Amino acid sequence: REYLCFGRQNYNTIESLYKNCPEFDVFVCGSDQLWNPLIHNNKNNEAYFLDFVPGNKGRIAYAPSFGISQFPDNCMAELKSLLSKFHYISVRESSGADIVEEAIGKRPRVVLDPTLLLSKVQWEKVFKRVEVNKPYILCYLFSNQEYICNFVRHVWQLTGYDVIVLPFADIDKEKKYKKLYNVGPNEFLWLISNAQLVITDSFHATAFSINFNTPFYSLLRNIQGESNNMNTRIYNMLEIAGLQNRLITDKTPLPEKASTNIDFNDANAILEIKRNEDIKFLKEALSDMLV
Repeated sequence: REYLCFGRQNYNTIESLYKNCPEFDVFVCGSDQLWNPLIHNNKNNEAYFLDFVPGNKGRIAYAPSFGISQFPDNCMAELKSLLSKFHYISVRESSGADIVEEAIGKRPRVVLDPTLLLSKVQWEKVFKRVEVNKPYILCYLFSNQEYICNFVRHVWQLTGYDVIVLPFADIDKEKKYKKLYNVGPNEFLWLISNAQLVITDSFHATAFSINFNTPFYSLLRNIQGESNNMNTRIYNMLEIAGLQNRLITDKTPLPEKASTNIDFNDANAILEIKRNEDIKFLKEALSDMLV
């Protein structure tokens, strides 16, 4: 309510969108796992492909993520039809570009996640301080994998820093870790920016850590071979930033010391170039559709 403008009409079904499409000149869709059919009962969600938009209106895809590297065969024919209606398509991961290219024969642009289009200075305007008095490790984890629990415990013992968790996984229930509740987006950003170290299996916590130059370790939430394996998102983010050495897997030996010093200079330069290029792409697409 404070930062976003919402329409007055609520749309609870895809049928309501087809019946009463919002009155806009251009429609843009994008971001996290938007085009992952495995989280929509193994079906493409037409709403997230803007299929309800009339043919005379502009359709732009900015950084939608498939979240998976292997697209289900039973969804591919419909995917081709849905994508063919877009005027501009970009995706967030190179694996997503592979899927789009397979579907329509054209390779889309791979762009930054929307959160990375803003610099740390811009994000700082919405930071909200959390009362934390000691240096801390921030843990934002979704997985209960044993190797992740062991890694957090090991780094905690190495550093002696307080461990702050935003409770979700079972690991968060360990009483020796400080748990923070009622943390909204403003506080979340502040906590990442001010941590001595971030340990996470979250794409966006990884992305914000890189953007804010906060030392981090990025872990894999999914086991290789799982049908809804989302590891490709982490791989791609680290590859873009040239920080693949911050990836921790179940095969990685526990470190002898916790590395909290990262040279972000190359990552910053890469992000700045990509940010300018991707903002230019989005502006040009919008301008073309609004002629």
